[in-house]
Amino acid sequence: MDSITQAVLGVAIAEAGFRQKLGRRALVFGAACGTFPDLDVVSVAIDPWLDLLAHRGPSHSVVVLPMVALVFGAVGARLGKKGDWRTWAHLAFWALITHPLLDLFTSFGTQLLSPFSLRRFSLDAISIVDPVYTFPMLGAVILAFFAGSSEWRARTRRLSRMALGWGCLWIGVGVVNHSIAAGHTDAVLKQAGFEPVAVRVMPLLFNHFAYRYAARDAEGRIAVGHASVTGQGASEPMVVEPTRGPAVDAALAHPMGQRYAWFADDMLGIHTETLENGLTRVHLQDLRYGKMTQPDEALWEARFDVSSEGEVVALERDRRPDRENQEMGRELDELHAILAGERF
Repeated sequence: MDSITQAVLGVAIAEAGFRQKLGRRALVFGAACGTFPDLDVVSVAIDPWLDLLAHRGPSHSVVVLPMVALVFGAVGARLGKKGDWRTWAHLAFWALITHPLLDLFTSFGTQLLSPFSLRRFSLDAISIVDPVYTFPMLGAVILAFFAGSSEWRARTRRLSRMALGWGCLWIGVGVVNHSIAAGHTDAVLKQAGFEPVAVRVMPLLFNHFAYRYAARDAEGRIAVGHASVTGQGASEPMVVEPTRGPAVDAALAHPMGQRYAWFADDMLGIHTETLENGLTRVHLQDLRYGKMTQPDEALWEARFDVSSEGEVVALERDRRPDRENQEMGRELDELHAILAGERF
């Protein structure tokens, strides 16, 4: 999830189980540990193509983070006024390990077993930004920072534990809702005669009642649409036919083309255009994510300029320049319509 939520989660863990032993500095330490895995975003400043591989990679691994916790435990014991390194390491472990476990329930994909496996795990149960999950925990930890008396600290400790419990319950609701939306999606794809080999059903922003689905068949066609728990099932799929040809083959054979296809779970919308200099520009669009008002319009893409000899001479990845979201109010209205079933 977003880094603010991850920091708040780290503070809540510190308040709920460690402040009594380690003191108030445990709250700041918990926030730092909770945020630490997301420092891998610096990779995008180094190379936007590296970011596809590095973000939610080794820094989010359940193999790597326990070892990091030992180092952080030693640092915490040195900087803190109370407690031994084992207790600080214990706090660091839980604040660190819950970060990728929470990310696991979102749709981006987390390399839990890195560096031994590049497989990205995602359960698609909760939005990457979900105020219903975050705000109760945020309220509890704000009070915790200002709690002075032992009586108030006992109250904020209970509130933090309740907020952590609520977060687990809310994720559980998301798991159930995802299963319902996936069932609606399977039904509408079957009715349309679309036979998928892979399907993703992902919650839209700020909720887990409305979903976007993307499905790929054996021919590489991508079916996209919306599903809702509270509405009337799922919308009829819009099928995106991929463009074929030597230029497309060259782009997909390029190492960065292969990386982008891997990152997008092969849910690619592919089309080409001929440039004035005689090059063919291949657009690889990540159809897992698209506009609510136009499901077949991807938000992000990679572009490869291919010569007539089949050589990739230029490439870039970015948000689609012609699809900047300048109509957030309209998009949110569409989200409400999907929830209400008015679009199905």
